[in-house]
Amino acid sequence: MAPAWRLWLAAVALMAFPGMSSIVAADASSNPEVVCGSVIKLESDTHKGFRLVTQDVAYGGGSGQMSVTTNPESDEDGYWVVRGAPGYPCEPGHTLATGDVIRLQHMDSRRWLHSHKLPAPLSGTRAHEVSSLGSDEESDTGDEWELFLATKGAKAWRRGDKVKLKHKDTEAWLSATGQKFPRPIQGHGEVAAVSRRGDGGTAWVAREGVYLPTRDLKQLEEQEREGELLESDGQPAKQHMEL
Repeated sequence: MAPAWRLWLAAVALMAFPGMSSIVAADASSNPEVVCGSVIKLESDTHKGFRLVTQDVAYGGGSGQMSVTTNPESDEDGYWVVRGAPGYPCEPGHTLATGDVIRLQHMDSRRWLHSHKLPAPLSGTRAHEVSSLGSDEESDTGDEWELFLATKGAKAWRRGDKVKLKHKDTEAWLSATGQKFPRPIQGHGEVAAVSRRGDGGTAWVAREGVYLPTRDLKQLEEQEREGELLESDGQPAKQHMEL
């Protein structure tokens, strides 16, 4: 029997994307594209096994916003929905590549991955704080990140490939610094935004999640007119789920 959290994720995915009525359990070694609308976990490429998470634990200093960390025991706390940003359209299924601007919305809390120029909680003035903030109705430019493909020869973002995320407002890079928190989130790793792209911890890899099928712009326009996502044979489009 599948673990309860897997069934929960499948149900949420179907509700979020009702036109895609089939979920395919893809082999873990495959590397489907990460597209707009995908629901993914992000693993630090430097600190293997540590996934990007947020929880209902506020920082004790700084902004006092909800903390963002890395955690090797992430479950529902580790799923993020890939969204577009105002002025940067991102229809479900749209391919993502270097230069695209995205937002990452925490699937459970609906908060956005956010940053600003306040000092990081452990790294201090050497880096900026990263938090989660907002809701479906509340978001600002502090939630916007520019995507950079970091795997040689990559043309699009794929599962298992390295990427880097540059914060639009501060021009700092999302990083797992390797520093560890004490209680109440003991063992979690600090996530901060650092000034140099080459600093250790700035590469991230998409792992488990729901991977939607890719759609080109012409298909997206046709789907918008039809009001549903269909495969060429007229059957509901399938999505890959990697858990």
